[in-house]
Amino acid sequence: MYSTRLILFTSFLATLIIFGGVLSYGLTQFEIVRDKSNEIVTNNNTKSDIILTMVNAARERVLDLYAMISSDDPFIRDVFFLDFNKQGAIFARSRVKLLSLKLSDDEIQILERQGELTGVSVPIQNRMVDMIQNDNIEEARILLNEQGVEAQNKVLEQLGNLINLQKSRSKEIISDIDTVFKNGRDLIFAWSFAAFILGGLVAAFVISKTGKIEKKLETINSTLEKRVEDRTLNLEQTNIHLQESLDSLGQAQEDLIHAEKMAALGGLVAGISHEINTPIGISVTSATNIEEKVLILEKSFLSGKLTQGDFEVFTKNSLKGLNILIKNLRIASDLIRSFKQVAVDQSTDELREFELFSYCNEIILSLHPKLKTTNIIVNNQIPENINMFSNPGALYQIISNLIMNSIRHAFDESSNDKKINITAAVEDDKLHLVYSDTGNGATKDVLAKIFEPFFTTKRGQGGSGLGMNVVYNLVTTTLQGQVEAISKPNEGLCISMILPMNLEGDL
Repeated sequence: MYSTRLILFTSFLATLIIFGGVLSYGLTQFEIVRDKSNEIVTNNNTKSDIILTMVNAARERVLDLYAMISSDDPFIRDVFFLDFNKQGAIFARSRVKLLSLKLSDDEIQILERQGELTGVSVPIQNRMVDMIQNDNIEEARILLNEQGVEAQNKVLEQLGNLINLQKSRSKEIISDIDTVFKNGRDLIFAWSFAAFILGGLVAAFVISKTGKIEKKLETINSTLEKRVEDRTLNLEQTNIHLQESLDSLGQAQEDLIHAEKMAALGGLVAGISHEINTPIGISVTSATNIEEKVLILEKSFLSGKLTQGDFEVFTKNSLKGLNILIKNLRIASDLIRSFKQVAVDQSTDELREFELFSYCNEIILSLHPKLKTTNIIVNNQIPENINMFSNPGALYQIISNLIMNSIRHAFDESSNDKKINITAAVEDDKLHLVYSDTGNGATKDVLAKIFEPFFTTKRGQGGSGLGMNVVYNLVTTTLQGQVEAISKPNEGLCISMILPMNLEGDL
């Protein structure tokens, strides 16, 4: 009896010891996991908040620059300038704060790359601010779209990489917690089963306690998952804001290209108006002279002093004056007719059928005000009777941009043979249009970037860098064709285009 009681007591005591050890070990491990998880999640949340602050500050600086460029009010510019500096200070303080936290090697590498890119972006932004304060708005706008947007996008890209890294780390935390939880649960269940063999009541007690612990851990796990989901949603919304900012910057570039087209149309109007003044002025002078001769003849006739010699002189002078009048009125009429059709084509995107040779002549005639002081000869070598159904406004913009590009870049004062040749041939319902000049040509580096937006070799000398980019977009998008630039130094520039003869079936 004593032995039986001793055995039962020993078994019960052993069960309690095993249970106590297993329970203590399990609770200790769960406490460690919970504390470590809370520490990691808190650290990740702190990092995410700082990164979001940096993203917002970087985006606000770009928006402040656009606001300063778009406003003519010095007071409003000063307000946005103060906010621009404020956002820069917020960005710098946030980065210092982020570096003071415990960071992984990947995070440190991304922040170092972001620091390098910020070192490139900030001087560009400061240059734009100086330009704005000196009222060099156009140069600031070009610098913003040529370098500022790209530099700031690279900074935002690195911050986006940090955000994605935080999302990845949050998922890893959930996975680690789940793994530890499962291992701990399996361990407790195994030892509890052993304890159940030694004592049913103690085993039942252990299982009961384990169930409570499991529910508690599930609650903790569920809470952590909810916090990670909320943080992930915030990060996704931040990415949406970043995309909206990039879209607004892209729209700004499209507005600049549209402004370039309207500026070309304005230049055409000014040039034609100036060119028409000469024949119209000569016509008015000739008509006035004829009127005076008629009045003199009438006076002589009424007074009875009109002689045959007077009448012959009047007839001779009148015919000469009428010839001058008719010649100059025809010149003005040709200019007006050419301008009328070209201006309509420039202001609309309607498709129509036109004869290529004649239309090219009208384009060259409309550019006469630009060409007459350059000694450049434009040879229209397009065969007659090539009729195509296309967008004449786009074709005008292409040829006029190419001619203006040759005027600005191809020739200098030492150039002797200043010629531009335009040829065309039709093959397999495709128009092979070739534009070439006898100018200075282009190097490989220039040729590789010739169609890039805002690239120009005449920076600060009137070149916007949009002319050839507009040509590329019109050929490949509006006219659904292909374009290629061929050149060597001192051998001129050749632009080869392949265009569909009929756009009706493609639209």
